[in-house]
Amino acid sequence: MVGTIKKTTAFKTGVTDANGQISWTDLPVGLYYVEEGGYSGNAGNITSKAEPFFVSMPYPNAKKGWNYNVYVYPKNGFGTTVKHVDEDSVNKALKVGDQVKWNIDQDVSVDADHKVTAFGIVDRLDEHVSYNNVTVAAVDSTGNNVVKTFTKDTDYTVTESTKNGVNYVEVSFIKSADGKSLKTDLSQYSKIRFTLNTTVSKDLASSTVPNAVYPIINNYDPYHSDTPGTPVPSEDQPCYGDFAFQKVDDQTTAKALNGAEFTLWRKSQTNGSCLVENIPDNVETLTATSGEKDFLGNVVSVDGKVVFKGILIGKAAKDQTTEAQLNAITGEFCLRETKAPAGFVLPAASETRSVTLHAGRNADNPEKINTIADVANTKEHGPNLPLTGAAGRLILILGSVAVLAAAAALFVVNQRRQRANR
Repeated sequence: MVGTIKKTTAFKTGVTDANGQISWTDLPVGLYYVEEGGYSGNAGNITSKAEPFFVSMPYPNAKKGWNYNVYVYPKNGFGTTVKHVDEDSVNKALKVGDQVKWNIDQDVSVDADHKVTAFGIVDRLDEHVSYNNVTVAAVDSTGNNVVKTFTKDTDYTVTESTKNGVNYVEVSFIKSADGKSLKTDLSQYSKIRFTLNTTVSKDLASSTVPNAVYPIINNYDPYHSDTPGTPVPSEDQPCYGDFAFQKVDDQTTAKALNGAEFTLWRKSQTNGSCLVENIPDNVETLTATSGEKDFLGNVVSVDGKVVFKGILIGKAAKDQTTEAQLNAITGEFCLRETKAPAGFVLPAASETRSVTLHAGRNADNPEKINTIADVANTKEHGPNLPLTGAAGRLILILGSVAVLAAAAALFVVNQRRQRANR
């Protein structure tokens, strides 16, 4: 026999306590229909409500008696959402202004009918992060292998929005025509990975970039809830550092030198060695000029100073925020002088330095974060050839005039000697 439940005003309502328990006392004898209502957006990893059920008061027990103290144990569906900075993108990026990817792995959870009724994410972008694009794929339980790659506007949609001055990116799988399930069946997969490609602003002044995400799994949707919950923070975040030093000559009383060009790159990008003869074209590099410009093109106002601000050092855990904790995060880099100041000798490739830099920012004094001893140049001996530019042309002209004058004088002397000998 199939019947229809006619819902009326709730006889009893309540909210579970910190232990997940709720109790009603002095209930009249009868048959009760129990249904879970809403739940807080901070309800952990709950992804679906408990199924409605009937319970009688009293309840028959195994000894053919009646139990007037009834306990029931409805169960919710659970899933997890974990966000990480993509390791490969950190190895390829080198500075603020570069692209950084975030992997958001979300467990697939089905309802009582073994369906996924809603699935997606809402990423809350930090003010220094801009969205570029996203890829979505099913991965195995280890997260190491892609099982299926999904297609934008066929399987899922992407919506950018702004709320209270904060930018969001929502990636949602498309619902079926009846709205009760998804157009793409996700129940056959264990985990879905959303990979967000973003750009970190070159204006970033802090050491790290926090990021967080709201999951959407079946009934669990804390972002669109009337009382939005707390998003899931990224387990780690990219961390940046500053580096500066002084360029001088090799005299006892050192003099600052402008115009020396330095190139910095991640050591691992040249097979862990700095002593390569030529820096490969496919290696990401930063270039700064002493006393002139840093690698972002900003003017350096201190003579002889070489400045690298906002170098991507590596990844920091979400709770690594103090100066001491950031100091512990280090990266290995190579530093090479690639152009010497005019009149000075360019060091050989074998003099390339290996430097260990740690995370941390100081906009006014980057050398207080990372620095090395003054880098000295030796002055060239002999003529500086070739001579180019206006100064070079002037020297050549004056030299030519002097040679012609000497030749003319010699000619006059010879002519006088010849007349005297006649």
